[in-house]
Amino acid sequence: MGNLTDDMTRLRGEVDALRSDRGALMQALSRGVNDLASSVSAMRADFGAAHAAMAEEARNSRAAFVSTMSGEVNAFLADCRKARGEMAVEGSERRAAFCAGMQKYVAGMCMETADDLAGARLAWSGRGSRIRRERRSPKEHRAVEAPRSDGKSLSATSPGRRKKVDGADRSGAPHSVKKLATKSKRTKRLSK
Repeated sequence: MGNLTDDMTRLRGEVDALRSDRGALMQALSRGVNDLASSVSAMRADFGAAHAAMAEEARNSRAAFVSTMSGEVNAFLADCRKARGEMAVEGSERRAAFCAGMQKYVAGMCMETADDLAGARLAWSGRGSRIRRERRSPKEHRAVEAPRSDGKSLSATSPGRRKKVDGADRSGAPHSVKKLATKSKRTKRLSK
């Protein structure tokens, strides 16, 4: 054989070898693509399962939190209602006691004013020196005390005022009536 024939034979052999290598490479790439697709699909399936599990866990956690919070809020509201009821009862009792004390205080002041007016009328009519007013007992004076919200009490009259109301002067007339009588005497003298 000549050189050309040898070269053509060698070239054909190389072309056949390269073709077979190319076919093997294409088959390997096809297998790699198939393997990669299956692995990606499996990975996506794993991701989906993990995502579903996380979503279920988060849903359960939120449901438990809402249930716990609802119970706590309901308990807090129940405590608030109970405290409000107790405060309402206590406030009602305190207001009732205050009103009762104020009623006693006002009744005592009315009685004292009525006594004072009666004494003034007697003194003005000239019978005040013969009739002496009865003094109240300390128990009656204690009954005529106005209640205050802080638990203390206000006396219906101060001690100085009580002396003027209870204690008549030597003629038996209260001081205000004595001033009126003195004025009327001066007026009579001036008119003469």
